[in-house]
Amino acid sequence: MKVFFLSLIVTKFCNQKCHYCNVFPMTKYQNLQDVEVDIDFLNKVLDLFNYENMYIEICGGEPGCVNNIDDVFKTIYNHKNVKYIQIMSNGLLRKNGVDWITDKKVFYNEHIIKEINDKSIIKFYNLELDKVKNRKYVVVTSNQTIISILNNFEYYKELGLFESRFWYKILINKTNSIKQFYQKLKEFYIKINQDDLQSNLDMIQYFKDDNNLNISKKMLCAKNSPQPAIDFESKELLHCSNFLNKTKRAKLTSINCQKQLDMELFNLGSYCKECYTFDYSSDKINCVLDSKFKKIYTNRSYWYNKFEGDENV
Repeated sequence: MKVFFLSLIVTKFCNQKCHYCNVFPMTKYQNLQDVEVDIDFLNKVLDLFNYENMYIEICGGEPGCVNNIDDVFKTIYNHKNVKYIQIMSNGLLRKNGVDWITDKKVFYNEHIIKEINDKSIIKFYNLELDKVKNRKYVVVTSNQTIISILNNFEYYKELGLFESRFWYKILINKTNSIKQFYQKLKEFYIKINQDDLQSNLDMIQYFKDDNNLNISKKMLCAKNSPQPAIDFESKELLHCSNFLNKTKRAKLTSINCQKQLDMELFNLGSYCKECYTFDYSSDKINCVLDSKFKKIYTNRSYWYNKFEGDENV
């Protein structure tokens, strides 16, 4: 299935401070009741991107800091063009007891694990790492975390920490260089041998050699970013949410939204040379060609056969 992925940065506030955060230097926020999303503006965004297979990501900041997050979710969930929803949270949503994070239409990615130190898994909240079908636990591959896992590999293997429900995310190069521990990082990915092994090894090699990617290949992503976003605070359309403090921005208008879909709004940015989420697969190339020439507005391909009872798969 081909989908158009759009990230909604509903807030930049967060109730945690991670040393490896690459989004924004966020202020710890106490009076959470003041954070609220404009639902009229949310409806405007969803209507402007009038594509029948929308894949919407709710992120921040921390979505759990939003006072009316239930209304935000229901508005997105009930929109006729939204096929699936991805949520990024540090666990505050689950801590607050929201029930819609288990819906089969939702991919819930939880960054509850702050760090792993020796045989201790340091979490933000005292919540279990349950085996819920639609949930992945994000583990940022910091130096301390990787060294701790390698030194206690059999211990963490017994705990099930290498199952597919754990997403080991390469994030550090945006905030702290991985050059000093890239060999350990490579060893780690080879040992856990998950489905995306080669992709991760390619990224690590890219960081090690400190080479810029070929510009002609990078145009695949520059013209048809897999991470376009809406900044709900500035009410702007963003080229790529991977680099919020550097990304190109445009006014949120119907003309610009259509240009984004037609791959005519943004071009290569200086930040593209720093990005690790490159994808030169045939799926990505076909997405670009479909969007450009066939007017099938898509920036990603997905197969949702993991969900039972979905007649549209």
